[in-house]
Amino acid sequence: MKRALLGMAIVSAFALTACSSQVEKKDQAMDQADQKLLTSYVWHLDRVSQPKATQESAASTAAEQSEALPTPPAEMRPFDISFDQERVSVQGLCNQLGGSYQVDGDEITISQMMSTRKLCSDEALMALENFVGQVMPAAEKWQVEGADQAQLAQSTPTLDLLFTNGMRWQLEGTPTAETKYGQEAVIEFLQVDPQLQQCTDGQEACLKVRKLAYDDQGIHTETGPWQLINKDQLEGYELDPNYRNIIRVKRFTEQGAEGQERPIYIHDMTVETQPID
Repeated sequence: MKRALLGMAIVSAFALTACSSQVEKKDQAMDQADQKLLTSYVWHLDRVSQPKATQESAASTAAEQSEALPTPPAEMRPFDISFDQERVSVQGLCNQLGGSYQVDGDEITISQMMSTRKLCSDEALMALENFVGQVMPAAEKWQVEGADQAQLAQSTPTLDLLFTNGMRWQLEGTPTAETKYGQEAVIEFLQVDPQLQQCTDGQEACLKVRKLAYDDQGIHTETGPWQLINKDQLEGYELDPNYRNIIRVKRFTEQGAEGQERPIYIHDMTVETQPID
């Protein structure tokens, strides 16, 4: 009888362990799915809600006051926030801000933000940039609503960021290129001629580009032939008639109107500028 009870106890222990492991794996899968929502969109600031002053907050100690978040600028202009591979970046200000982040359930931890060093004559924009850089590490809660996990590219979700002082940011999500095309990007380099060319069909103007290849040390190893692409195949880039630029792009593939595949390039950054003599 004792052996039978002992056997049942062992079986029960194994069952509980297996059940606990399954629950843990399910929770991890749900966390990963939720975290994917953050990285699937570019988040555009829509609304800022400030905490209401209370008698309790007015009576806070000097130590608490020294740790309070800075006062927001008079003008909160919109900007964009992106989350990618444990990195968070802010675009649309004077400089680009960047840092690392981690999420645990509905909690979010953001590191101190680093910034490029460009100066802007727009004092209001610089004030906003300084404010954003200082308060981002004070974000503590996050929540995404309105996203369909099965149709991320068709969803229009909202992101709420809650800060330690009760401030709340509401942001609208726009699908990233990876979400829009349902593919991982291929990084390539293009040299772009500044002059528009007539397309082979003679109906519109095309861009003249050629691919460049580099080795792991960044040394130029190969130059491809010039080719014409439609203007809508290169997104986020503006021609400058005085310069022939080398740009880094994210390449995706889409189905054309006639069912043929064609590349789509998303401008990532300009790596070299060559003046036209």
